[in-house]
Amino acid sequence: MKQFFAHFVAMLAALSSVATLITFATGVQGSISTIRLPIGIGVGILLICTLYATIQTWRKKKIELNITSNLKLTIQQADLFKQNGIIVIGFNEYFDTHVGDGIVSSKTLHGIFINKYYKDHIEDLDADIKSSLAKQEISPKEVNCQRRHKAGKTDRYELGTCALVHDGGKKYVLVALTHFDEHDKANLTREEFNTVLSKLMFFLSTHSEANEVHMPILGTGLARLNRSESRILHFIIDSLDFLHAHPILGGLFIDILSLKSAGVNLNAVEDHFKKGIKEEAY
Repeated sequence: MKQFFAHFVAMLAALSSVATLITFATGVQGSISTIRLPIGIGVGILLICTLYATIQTWRKKKIELNITSNLKLTIQQADLFKQNGIIVIGFNEYFDTHVGDGIVSSKTLHGIFINKYYKDHIEDLDADIKSSLAKQEISPKEVNCQRRHKAGKTDRYELGTCALVHDGGKKYVLVALTHFDEHDKANLTREEFNTVLSKLMFFLSTHSEANEVHMPILGTGLARLNRSESRILHFIIDSLDFLHAHPILGGLFIDILSLKSAGVNLNAVEDHFKKGIKEEAY
C-alpha cells in the first residue's frame, strides 16, 4: 500500500507540474491547486493517478534482469517440467536414483523428476549418469559415508559436479547440490552453495549451446539452508552478478511454480536489482 501511494503522489505531482506549465503558458494565473477545474477533469486526474499506481504495483509474474552483457536472467511463474531446452535438477553428491526409504524424497524435485521420467526404467538413468560422470573424479573411499540404506550409491562426487542426461529429446543437467551425512540427511552451507553455482554456470556455458536453460530456486527444501525461497532467490541473483557468470546464449530462466506459495514478489526483486545497478553507477 505504501508503494501504491508513493506512485500515486508521484503521478499527481507530475500532472500538477504539467497543469502549472500550461496555465503559465496560456496566461492563466494560478496552478492546479488554485484553479477551479471542472469536476470531470479533476476526476480524470485522480483516475490517471490511480491507474498509474496500480500498474506500477501490480504483481508481475515475469521479469528479465540483465546480469551481464552476456547473461539475461528471466524469473517467471512457470512449471519447470513443461519448459523446453535444458532443465537443471538438484541431486545429492551420490547421484542417488532410489526414491523412498529415506534416500530420495518423492516430494523433492529430485524425486519428482525420477518418478516422472524414469520410474519404470531407473537403469537407463543410472547408465546415463554413469556415462556422463565417467571422466569425473570420485571422492576417496575413506571419506565416503557409510550409507544406512543398501539402495544408496557409494561413489561420491564433489559438490557442483554435473551430469548431462537425455530423455525423450529433452536434456537435463543433474547437479550435485547437497552433502549426505552419516544419517543420510542432506545439508549444504552458504559457501558450498556459492561453489555449486559457480561450477554449474561454467558447465552450462560450455554445454547449453543456444538452448534456453531452466532451473528452480536451487537450495530450498532438503538442502537445509534454513532461508526463505525469496532470500535464496536474492542470493542466487547476487551470486550470479558477483561471479561474473559465464555466458548462456539461450538465456537462463528460474521457474517458480507458484510465486504466492513461494512468497516471492517479483516487483520487489526487480526493484532491488535495479537499485543495486543504480548505486554502482555512482
